[in-house]
Amino acid sequence: MTDGSIRRLFAYPFRIFFLSAALLAALAVPWWTASVTGAVPVPILPAGHAHEMLYGFLAAAIAGFLLTAVCRWTDSDPVAGGWLFGLYALWLLPRLAAAVGASPLPVQLAELAFLPLVILAAAWPIMRVRQWRQLPLLVALGLFWLCDLAFHGSGDARWLHGGLLLGALLVVLVGSRITPAFSRNWLRQRGGAADDVADPGWLAWPLYAVFLLLLAGEAWTILGAAGPPAALTAVVSLAGAGLLLLRLRYWRGWRVWREPLLWVLHLGVLAIVPGLVLRGLAALGLVADSAWLHLLGIGALAVTILGVMSRVALGHTGRSLVLARGMLVAFSLLLAALAARVAAALGLFGWQPAVIASALTWFMAFALYLWYYSAMLWNPRPDGRPG
Repeated sequence: MTDGSIRRLFAYPFRIFFLSAALLAALAVPWWTASVTGAVPVPILPAGHAHEMLYGFLAAAIAGFLLTAVCRWTDSDPVAGGWLFGLYALWLLPRLAAAVGASPLPVQLAELAFLPLVILAAAWPIMRVRQWRQLPLLVALGLFWLCDLAFHGSGDARWLHGGLLLGALLVVLVGSRITPAFSRNWLRQRGGAADDVADPGWLAWPLYAVFLLLLAGEAWTILGAAGPPAALTAVVSLAGAGLLLLRLRYWRGWRVWREPLLWVLHLGVLAIVPGLVLRGLAALGLVADSAWLHLLGIGALAVTILGVMSRVALGHTGRSLVLARGMLVAFSLLLAALAARVAAALGLFGWQPAVIASALTWFMAFALYLWYYSAMLWNPRPDGRPG
């Protein structure tokens, strides 16, 4: 990589953060799997596998998407150059420290500074042009950060359950911004039925309330109280699944099944529905928590991230929105990773072989992304325009 391409990586937020998110995903999951299965004698990451997936992988993808999208939403200049490098360093330092088995206080403080600065960088242009409809996204991201703060302060991994619920809420919020609109435009370009593709606002706030109630229930349990009644958690979870399924009906995702860059976005949000069902069943003691955790973590977060990174990188580097055939394989591999990991959590297959199979297919999915997109992310746009 030349000096010019290094500078180009810091010319727009999606470039460095998408590349880093995919690289972390490809390395961290096999590392964790080798640790817990004893296949390779490597140390477990100090902050833990779940933490790195949320506040390493997901946080990088959020930063790349949000700081890029805000430029379009508000017609503002991107965070770039030295400012972007400094922000990226706050994300990278904890990852490097974890790789060598260290997590001292300065490193934890660097990590805790990252998301507030991302929120501030996004909030400034949003507030300047008074795009108040973007505020729920920033509020959810702030709550997501508070779960990380609570985790570092207490060491209680259950705060990461709250972080995962907020990650799923972020998927819903981002999905509602882009998925119906992209689908409607694609259908209109091809003369398909598009006028009834919508995202009704009356379904949004009750669904957001479900996630906040589930988060409050996690906090109630962690902070020493008895926690909410299991039946109440189950009812709230199932209600959320029903509300989301009803909302997705208005998105008409089945009409875009021929376009993988679209159906993958619908599928990522749809995965939250069975994730919430499993959350309710776990509250009743009918399934293990790891079932809903991995259905949301892989099915909602990772599938959505891979889909968004694939589409945004094409669009913002001036390329046609045509997915490389190998990336369809990558999507399929990630779905296979989801099936294997949830099957292991439900006890349908042997835990160790299913987890190894899940890690292998996960690795291949993100390795394919790096194969197809690395050069695209560090090379200039073919049309010579900035971006």
